[in-house]
Amino acid sequence: MPSSYERGRSSEYYVKMLLESMGYLFIIRSAASHTPIDLLASNGSEIIAVQVKTRGYLNENERRNLTKWASCLKAKPMLALKKKGRWVIKEIPY
Repeated sequence: MPSSYERGRSSEYYVKMLLESMGYLFIIRSAASHTPIDLLASNGSEIIAVQVKTRGYLNENERRNLTKWASCLKAKPMLALKKKGRWVIKEIPY
């Protein structure tokens, strides 16, 4: 059985592939950083800061930290979550 770290890492790589298929070709993975941002991506016209959640839950403190960090980087805060077995990437309002 994979550890939570392995599940998280695998999920981050999967979301990275999804972002690449959406045209985000410059993607940085923040490996084992324990920061609110798992992936920082750009498609040339915008930057997004993505938090990947396998369980799909972002508590208020996590949301606040993600939006704060994204704002500092002039990036859109995004949440990648699994819904009904499929990955969804959605913007988090400031």
